[in-house]
Amino acid sequence: MSKNMLEIKNVTKKFGKTIAVDDVSLNIKNSEFFCFIGPSGCGKTTMLKTIIGLEKPDSGSIYIDGVDVVDIPTAKREIALVFQNFALFPHKNVFENIAFGLKMRNISLDQINNRVTESMNLVGLEGLKDRLPRELSGGQQQRVALARSLVIEPKVLLFDEPLGNLDFKLQKKMETELKLLHKRVGITSVYVTHNQEQSLILGDRIAVMNQGIFEQVGSPKEIYEQPKTVFVAKFVGEINMLKGRVKLITSNKTTVETELGDFTSTFTADLKKGDNVAYAIRPEKISVTTAKKSLDNNLSCKSFSFIYKGSMIEYILDVSSDRQFKSIQPTSSQIDSNAVNIGWNNNNSLVLKKPSLIKDLDIDRVLLGH
Repeated sequence: MSKNMLEIKNVTKKFGKTIAVDDVSLNIKNSEFFCFIGPSGCGKTTMLKTIIGLEKPDSGSIYIDGVDVVDIPTAKREIALVFQNFALFPHKNVFENIAFGLKMRNISLDQINNRVTESMNLVGLEGLKDRLPRELSGGQQQRVALARSLVIEPKVLLFDEPLGNLDFKLQKKMETELKLLHKRVGITSVYVTHNQEQSLILGDRIAVMNQGIFEQVGSPKEIYEQPKTVFVAKFVGEINMLKGRVKLITSNKTTVETELGDFTSTFTADLKKGDNVAYAIRPEKISVTTAKKSLDNNLSCKSFSFIYKGSMIEYILDVSSDRQFKSIQPTSSQIDSNAVNIGWNNNNSLVLKKPSLIKDLDIDRVLLGH
């Protein structure tokens, strides 16, 4: 078995003059849970379709376990897909839905019974084999779709927004179940979603896509805490961001001039004085207090509001007449005063020079979301 279960090499896919996927390369390891995320139209669904075989690349190769599958039909690629809408047969019961793929492969009845029972137990469907889809909850239907994919023992399991039709509480439950199931089964999984939080929870690694290219590929921690571009920092998770210019660089810190004043960060090697940059702080890194604390950076706020979120409070802080910051803090630290101070240390801020890997995108356009 190849160390890399899925290899994407210089794949390009066009629709007329539109380049949906632009000369991308990527290796996905055996047993890895890999997530594709990005805004609408970024190319993640097209990327999935080329792996499945629903779209043929205009150039490049796709290898599954060392075999180039570009010219191999979907049914012979040894893959399985879990759909957003479950795609269950309404007139077939749970057992028949799960067994369908095995029957199409002319597997013996004894093997079908054993493998379907094993898959049902694996995803928690014991005792439900005679139920029709309409007699199941949304979570149970999702488990049937998952068991149907697992039972054929694919080399790669692909997910297309699989939790999109579930309510919030059920989504959170299924995220945990998927994570635990992957640890037990160890099947190579490719998960396409617009839900950034899901990708951070589920993915061993994540590819952030933008206009057909990979802006960054890395672990959830790398993507969230060490974004390489302004686009990635802004797209993945909440972030407070100011346009600025590098004012001073010393051996241990960088000073950035912004519309709200000068702020400092840790030394960043690829910066020089005068560079246009984005200065950014994640909401959970910002301290909110009634008294000024001894932090590297401080701001006064004349007013604020907050959103209660159970264990956490999200503060919306007026740091100027037309600028707000967000801070996320434990509920136990709730403040009743109108005027507060906010602050953060140098190692909790980011100074980002590169707007995007897309040519001709400047910081202004990325900050404004264009």
